[in-house]
Amino acid sequence: MHGWTAEDGGPRRQQWLEGAQLNLAATETLQVTSRTMMVVTMVVMPSPDELFVLCHTGGDDAVSWVEQVHPETLETLATSDKLPGGRAWPGGIAVHPKGDLYVVFGNHAHRLNRQLHTVVSRELPRLRPYNSFVLLPDGHLVTKDFSGSRPGNEVAEPFDSTELVVLEPDNLRIVSTLELPEASIARLSADDDDIYVIGTSALWRAMDWIRTRAGGVSGAVPKLGGSDLWLGCSDCRWLCLVLGQWGVHPQICRHATWSRHSHRPAASGPSVAGLGSSSPHRHLR
Repeated sequence: MHGWTAEDGGPRRQQWLEGAQLNLAATETLQVTSRTMMVVTMVVMPSPDELFVLCHTGGDDAVSWVEQVHPETLETLATSDKLPGGRAWPGGIAVHPKGDLYVVFGNHAHRLNRQLHTVVSRELPRLRPYNSFVLLPDGHLVTKDFSGSRPGNEVAEPFDSTELVVLEPDNLRIVSTLELPEASIARLSADDDDIYVIGTSALWRAMDWIRTRAGGVSGAVPKLGGSDLWLGCSDCRWLCLVLGQWGVHPQICRHATWSRHSHRPAASGPSVAGLGSSSPHRHLR
């Protein structure tokens, strides 16, 4: 199998690869080759002769590294330098459509070329582990921090809220952030430009991302109509950015349908309990 360029097969996490099959004949059997490695997190295989493995240490000053191993013998062919990390929690690796490898581990993101040389590294905003990332169709990375308990570091609930971070792929520059109203433990998923976040009490969707361009570099900013980002969760509590401040907008807290090119959703159905038209504007950040 080749073409496995991200964990779970891609941002939708369907865990399958179109066209992949074993093609075993009736008289053939499977053979297993194994070896011991240090805390293997993820494996990607962009081509039949390339297999990259993400490893890391533990603790609050953990580091990560990438090894290229032989796809049949699993012998190490090349190893990256130790990559700055931080507080340990399993991170992630992906092969970008442009060819380079990207790693998020601890509170750092890294871009490596296929020879495992570091191209650029970026420290992420919060002193927490960031548990992997997803790639958007235009190549941007979206990651988030993890605020739950870790081995040896128990944290009382409610956990601190999670923040989405969008990175442009060339220099890993932060182009957008979004703080959610609650914590998230699970990894992100994405479908096209829509980001799905499993929170501690609800499923959230950050949707309708617009692209801006400056100097030929594409940057992501939230959008509703001209400037605002919509969020919706599984129990229909709709949120939006209104006049530059996060809050529940009293006029549109309803079950809603979304048109990507419309300025606002078409509201239909009853008001959400507790968030009707008489509810005050509630700031979330």
